[in-house]
Amino acid sequence: AWEMGIALYGLDAYLDVLIGLDDVPAPKPAPDPVWTALAVLGLNPDPQRVAYVGDAVSDMACAQAAVVA
Repeated sequence: AWEMGIALYGLDAYLDVLIGLDDVPAPKPAPDPVWTALAVLGLNPDPQRVAYVGDAVSDMACAQAAVVA
């Protein structure tokens, strides 16, 4: 699973929350993954404070739908 890959390369030390397909009712490009992560972190969708980084068009659509930068 992707969690094992993240741990294998030590990236888990840099991440406060990981959201996968099983954690949300609708995957990206819906905003649900971002909103779920923000809820876990106790944050609101604020483009001045929250940035979403991705490598696909669906990532950009997810960030826009979630109203984050």
